[in-house]
Amino acid sequence: MFNPEFFSMDDYSTEDLFSETLVICIVSTTGSGLEPRAMTMLWKKLLLSDLPPDLLDNLCFTVFGLGNSAYERFCWLAKRLTRRFESLGAVRLCECAEGDEQHILGFVSPKFVL
Repeated sequence: MFNPEFFSMDDYSTEDLFSETLVICIVSTTGSGLEPRAMTMLWKKLLLSDLPPDLLDNLCFTVFGLGNSAYERFCWLAKRLTRRFESLGAVRLCECAEGDEQHILGFVSPKFVL
């Protein structure tokens, strides 16, 4: 049984991420592909070059990106976060889904890779 908890990324401790087993991230991308202000601290810590490649090897994750396909770097942060989690040993549960405010349905459904 799951007991989900919901956090804004600026209220979530990076150290807690290292002990998680399942994480679903919902992230928006600002105009030029940058992270939202609420994610800046967590993102900077995840980008440290001295993190071991097996740091997140107990983590399963998926990412849902929010963006606007009118911008060149549509859902760029969601793609970067997915790659970073994988580079630290995490296992992706399903493809990154991308919500496009320009799309008639508003989202693209993820495809499971299990």
